[in-house]
Amino acid sequence: MILYHVTFKKNVSKILYHGILPNRGNVWRNYFGAKMGKAGVVFAWDNWDRAWKWAFKQWWDFGFKPTAIIKFDVDREYVAISETMHGKEYLVAGKVYTEQIKDVFMIDLEKP
Repeated sequence: MILYHVTFKKNVSKILYHGILPNRGNVWRNYFGAKMGKAGVVFAWDNWDRAWKWAFKQWWDFGFKPTAIIKFDVDREYVAISETMHGKEYLVAGKVYTEQIKDVFMIDLEKP
């Protein structure tokens, strides 16, 4: 199954060497300020458009830091956490290995 993971561009070289390591904590906050996320998993989407929207949100929310989308193939257990009109969002259990990574897309947007 092909999934897409969003990260900062500065992380790409480490990811290509070590793979996508599971989340160690909560980075994102929801509209009410509560922390989101779950330790020990990789957050991903099965839909390019949804990944692109999250990449844009990350770029905007973190002060226009260069962002990347990593395409990978998962062949192990995964858990769909929600279904939207844009696709399912997944928590992939454990690490995504380098041989599972199929492509990297750099998101290069101009600041407003």
